[in-house]
Amino acid sequence: MTLIVKFPSSKFLKYLLYIAYKKKRAFSITESIRFLGMYLACYLTGKLHLDNLVKEMNLIAFTLRKLWLIINVKMLWMVYLAHFHSLISYGIIFWRSSSSVRNVLIMKKTAIRIMLSLGPRSSCICTESFKQLDILTFPYLYIYA
Repeated sequence: MTLIVKFPSSKFLKYLLYIAYKKKRAFSITESIRFLGMYLACYLTGKLHLDNLVKEMNLIAFTLRKLWLIINVKMLWMVYLAHFHSLISYGIIFWRSSSSVRNVLIMKKTAIRIMLSLGPRSSCICTESFKQLDILTFPYLYIYA
C-alpha cells in the first residue's frame, strides 16, 4: 500500500485530494509518515520526530547507566558517539524551532551526567563537562550540520 501525506499551507485550509492512476492500486492518505528514519508530519513541525527521538534516547541513557558499572569513561564516550550523538546529529536542520528540542537537550545532559558520574541535580550546563568529554554543545552541533 502506498501512503500519501498532504502538506497543507495552513492548519485551517482543507482541500480535497484526487489522485488518478491507471492501474488499480491502494492509496491511503495519512498525516504522518516515517521516511529515511525521520518522522514527518503534514505540518512539518518536527515535534513528532523529536518525541520519538526522546523515547529512543531514554533507552540509550538506560544502557549507558548499566554500562557505567562495568566499563570506563572512554568506552562510555564511544557508546555515546555511536548511539546518542548519531541520533542527535541526523536531521538536526529539520528540527527548526520546535518546542520539543528542550527535551532532547535534557536527555543529552542526562547522558553527560551518567558518563561523568554526576548526580541528577548537579549542573552540567557549564562547558567544562562538554570539554572534558569532547562533545559539542547544541548550537555548535547545529552550525556544524
